[in-house]
Amino acid sequence: MTDIICAVGKKGGVGKTTIITNLAVQSALDGDSVLIIDCDGETEVAESWFNMRNIESTSNNIFLVPVRTFSTLNEVVEKAKQTKIDKVFIDTPGTDSNLVSECIKLSTLIILPCGAGGFELLTLTKSVNSINRLDKNSEAAFVITKQNAKSNEALDTRKLLNGFGINICPHHTTNLKAYRDAAVSSMSVEEFDSESKAAFEMRKIYKWMLSRLTKNPIQKSLKEITNGEK
Repeated sequence: MTDIICAVGKKGGVGKTTIITNLAVQSALDGDSVLIIDCDGETEVAESWFNMRNIESTSNNIFLVPVRTFSTLNEVVEKAKQTKIDKVFIDTPGTDSNLVSECIKLSTLIILPCGAGGFELLTLTKSVNSINRLDKNSEAAFVITKQNAKSNEALDTRKLLNGFGINICPHHTTNLKAYRDAAVSSMSVEEFDSESKAAFEMRKIYKWMLSRLTKNPIQKSLKEITNGEK
């Protein structure tokens, strides 16, 4: 089964591309075949990051395709499923478009990165409305990003997000130089410095992502049945 993970957000700079590229590389390092779909035609950040890469350890099982229309998106995702790609990661544009809606529809997990600051929180309403309209609330989750490690910023952000009625990842990222250095080097933080706090943060978010992807009603029911037989 191909898992499809997209990052959605109307405001630039909240960490969509950082989340997508780091989780994609982490999956590739874990042995998965990985496809990144860059739907953000305005910035093409993920595409530029990928084209500059020269990491032999993951280059054999991580690929990137730029997509600009929802019809092409469906074709690429269908091809990924047919070729049994393990995970597809989608970097979406910061607009309210048919393409973003299609990304949401197709996704197994929808990540909404949310940084600090009132204006960033205000822009979340449109994304949440789109997710609710498409009945994808249960597949969506906020990931708090770029928080100040020396304050209660993450806790305050979490309290504000509670009002949206969408799950919140229990882990967050802090505003660390390692994320910027890794991006400039076209690496993930794990590749750049596996001992860094940034790498530790992303590993926790990656494990959380895996736990979300394996949670579904069929698996839960089967587990309850087998547990009952013991």
